[in-house]
Amino acid sequence: MNELFDDYAKGMGKYSLSEDQKDQMARRLADAVLARERDSASAVGTASGVTRPATRRHAWWRAAAAAAALTAALGLGGVAYATGTLTDVQGIFDDIFAGAPAATEVVNKVGHPLDATSSDGGITVTADAVIGDRSNYVVVLSLAKDDGTPFEGLSATKDGKLNLMFGTEDVMVDGVRGAYGSSYFYDRDPSDNSIQFVRQISLVDSQSLVGKTMRVSLGDLRLLDDSGSVSTLADAGWKLKFKMDYEDSSIDLPAGQGIEVGGIKGQLREASLSSIALKLGYELDEAANVPEGPSGRMGDQMSARIDQLLDLGTVTLNMRDGTTVEVTDNGGGSFDDNSATSTTVEKSLFLPQAIDPTQVESVSLAGATIPVA
Repeated sequence: MNELFDDYAKGMGKYSLSEDQKDQMARRLADAVLARERDSASAVGTASGVTRPATRRHAWWRAAAAAAALTAALGLGGVAYATGTLTDVQGIFDDIFAGAPAATEVVNKVGHPLDATSSDGGITVTADAVIGDRSNYVVVLSLAKDDGTPFEGLSATKDGKLNLMFGTEDVMVDGVRGAYGSSYFYDRDPSDNSIQFVRQISLVDSQSLVGKTMRVSLGDLRLLDDSGSVSTLADAGWKLKFKMDYEDSSIDLPAGQGIEVGGIKGQLREASLSSIALKLGYELDEAANVPEGPSGRMGDQMSARIDQLLDLGTVTLNMRDGTTVEVTDNGGGSFDDNSATSTTVEKSLFLPQAIDPTQVESVSLAGATIPVA
């Protein structure tokens, strides 16, 4: 499994755009998220984790935090927010008229969808793998040109991330009402004609996804150049679906330690570690007091305050063999601003490589060291 994930994790890097371009993209993302949330509210009322209840801004702050993280470290494909609205109803009819989702086989805790493919515009998209825990999952797809030729005009960062994105990108699981995440492309094997697309998703509320249906809808493969200009490589659309199946490798870690985030003291409430991510919950001894941005946009003061509450900086996994794995936190997550005296935060950090959690001795973060049993 480590070999599999070492390949899939090589794309963790930054694509070079100007600060103005990053800010413009982040602002467009924040506007789109807010518009989608308003649309969802009018369609489904106040379903938990979808709309913004009067006393809890849970889902909205997730979206805002994700946009802030995008400004700090733009990843190709950006940050996505999926409410899951109407997925179940649409899925029922889709399964009736378009056939059942593909089955998934689990090997070494990794799910491998069987015959989950879609072809259009001379390109075939295939589901390779799904890896997950109780709060996060990673989906890996491969893209290959039907004529057998390689993709042209691609460039990669030093970490292997390709300058590609989809024009539309919906990755949803039936029954999941809220999720956020990011995506990127990379080339697992430069000697063949395929490239890989990786989607990382964190759930708003921890829940089991095993047995549920993953539905993927992608449109328009696009190429970005160094100036930020976008051209279309394939004006097409791809849809595929498969059963979610994998084995959760999460280990619960002891909590209660004192921490300090952004100069604010607090306490670790919960923590768990899996082969792909570190899930954390903590409470800070200060009210959120996030200033509103101009016309609902992500203003500088809002972004700075969200970073202060959510950005843990560098988290270190101390392995039993004496080595370390460093995880850079870009500030994503969610928080509840309902209290006048404290802020409750939930967040997940995807690891830069797959690990065996039983081989981790401790986790160092925010001034605390958490032992792993």
